[in-house]
Amino acid sequence: GAQGVPPLQMAAAFSTLANFGSRVEPYLIQRITAADGTVLYEHTTEPRQVLSDQIAAAVVGAMKKVVSNGTARRADIGRPQAGKTGTATDSADVWFVGFIPQMTTSVWVGYADTNNPLEDFTVWNDLTGEEQYYRRAYGGTLAAPIWKQFMTYATKDMAVRDFPDDPPGASVYRQTPYATVPQLRPSTNETIDALYAVGLAGAIEEVPSTLPQGTLIGIIPGPGIKLRQGSTITVEVSSGIPPEIAMVDLRGLTRGEASESLRNFRDLVGFEITWSFVDIIVSNPASYDLVVSTSPLPGAPVGPSDTIEIRIGKAP
Repeated sequence: GAQGVPPLQMAAAFSTLANFGSRVEPYLIQRITAADGTVLYEHTTEPRQVLSDQIAAAVVGAMKKVVSNGTARRADIGRPQAGKTGTATDSADVWFVGFIPQMTTSVWVGYADTNNPLEDFTVWNDLTGEEQYYRRAYGGTLAAPIWKQFMTYATKDMAVRDFPDDPPGASVYRQTPYATVPQLRPSTNETIDALYAVGLAGAIEEVPSTLPQGTLIGIIPGPGIKLRQGSTITVEVSSGIPPEIAMVDLRGLTRGEASESLRNFRDLVGFEITWSFVDIIVSNPASYDLVVSTSPLPGAPVGPSDTIEIRIGKAP
């Protein structure tokens, strides 16, 4: 974003999440004692609930997965933890802010006075005892391993604790809300915008049609259907190429019946077709004056302006 945030503020914000929405202002001095042990000063905290504990618990649950099977797997220290990676444009800044139930640590890597990208450099890995080369830095590949190195030492003598159980009502924030598919808009772009506005995605798909190329045809599923937000709606637009329609089976019909069937077929497909009759000699009297075959064959593609040849059986 346009507003920079220092690591201390990031740590304070993530600590609020770890505390299930209870914020404690950062401070430097915990206690001052005299040489004889007299306590001259001791800081007292004043926690404030600034976020719903249900929402915070749901966020913590999501951030656990960032470490277990997301972009921060290199930060895994083998105990209950959560966090989030971050990478600025052109890798000018990379982040990992993570926490265990007792402690939050914020790691930022970048140039303090410039936005130069973090490219082509090496870092000493204290855990493996070797240098590691980076062609380009990312939060999950640089900041997360640094966090792991620090936290491995910082938690060495710290008891392993798990996060508290979710408070009642937290599960509702893990459910993806529903959205209603909106009505079709005048244009494809307006329809896509309307889908995104309610949390749905739109995927344009060209379909055969006699309408001009790019003409909006419809959406699938249609308007009024309720779907989980994030679902993808197919937005159908015309390819400008008429569909291939399967030829109807006219065999066994009379000339009049065949013509009537093709007129109905033409009305159904919505494009012009023509046909002609050709007499062919057949040996079976049962086929006299009836359609014995067509070109194209039944089931074969038929397109606009095609001429269908209908073959009528006749006696030798």
